[in-house]
Amino acid sequence: MPHVVVVDTSVLFNPEKKFAACPDFDAFWEEHANASKLELVVPEVVRGELLFQQTTSALNSLQKVTDELRKVSEVSAHSHLHKISEASVRSQVAGKIDGWIQKKGGLLCPTPIGLIDWTEIIDRSIWRKAPFGPDVKDRESEKGFRDAMILETLVQFCATERRRVRIAFVCKDGLLKGAAEDRLSGEARCACYGSLEDLGSVLKMTRERLTDQFVDQVLAKARRVFYSKDDPECLYKSEEIPSLARRTYRDFFEHPDRDLSFDALTPLLYGGGPWTALSSKWFIQNTQFSQLEVGHRYHWSTEVKWMKGYQGQTYFFGLTGIGQPQICHRVRSLAFDVKWSAHVADDGKFTAAARDSVELVRASFDEVSEEELARLGL
Repeated sequence: MPHVVVVDTSVLFNPEKKFAACPDFDAFWEEHANASKLELVVPEVVRGELLFQQTTSALNSLQKVTDELRKVSEVSAHSHLHKISEASVRSQVAGKIDGWIQKKGGLLCPTPIGLIDWTEIIDRSIWRKAPFGPDVKDRESEKGFRDAMILETLVQFCATERRRVRIAFVCKDGLLKGAAEDRLSGEARCACYGSLEDLGSVLKMTRERLTDQFVDQVLAKARRVFYSKDDPECLYKSEEIPSLARRTYRDFFEHPDRDLSFDALTPLLYGGGPWTALSSKWFIQNTQFSQLEVGHRYHWSTEVKWMKGYQGQTYFFGLTGIGQPQICHRVRSLAFDVKWSAHVADDGKFTAAARDSVELVRASFDEVSEEELARLGL
């Protein structure tokens, strides 16, 4: 049965604007498209957001070119101009994005303007009901209109798609994902995923000819087998994952400026300091299915993240010398890939769960706001 994948902007976004979409999505599509008969649906607003983001980036670069040419003209006493227009940049970026969609055989799904209950949209906006909510970058502002249009597009697509298909909505935005789950709760063939990895787990298990019910049951159980707050026998506790990670990667825990790319400490990469350690926490991320061995041995991958807050001072240099120090905050983040396996019976019962490996896959020391630090509980 084909899987129709409807994407939110958060799944396709990439800081590097030379790509039409996130390379991680391209890698996901390359791995699963043919094997799971994937079909791509891009809501019109998602395409519009990508177009705005990438066009704006290009126009900012173009403005720098214009400014530099003005300087050249002043120095040379001759006029130097370029022939690049904003309209041509926008058209070319649109062509790049549309070409990417077409290459994947994707469908651009229009916003169902005439079918939207605008009274309901206005009410949800006023009362900050999902997908509306405060903007995390500016708590005094509100976000959600574009998300609401993406949601309406998704709901209308599901209502009009008559084929026997599975519909997967992939969205990293928790508010929008939650609102979509509420609206589609009566649609058995529709499911919402918070990441491409989550969807990938389902696709891999489905290709093993497992039933949808069994897949849902086993994925939910796998997360509890790895970690359950009240179960001292869960793998995370019985295998003492935090202690093992600390012993294996001690330097990375003790030195927040230790980077995976360097053999030595690289404190000059990070402004500010000296750093005063604050509190730390472990976070359990999603558990992903990897492969199935003969004999019902299921292999899994769970990301475990350790984060610790730090406070330091930043000095600003001006024409008159060093300015007054300002308080700054950073978060040390270490992400570990825990590979494990377990025997899973036909009734979904897990036995003989065991850790296979714990590997540090990412290390960062990023500046954050005081609000973000509080949100993380650090």
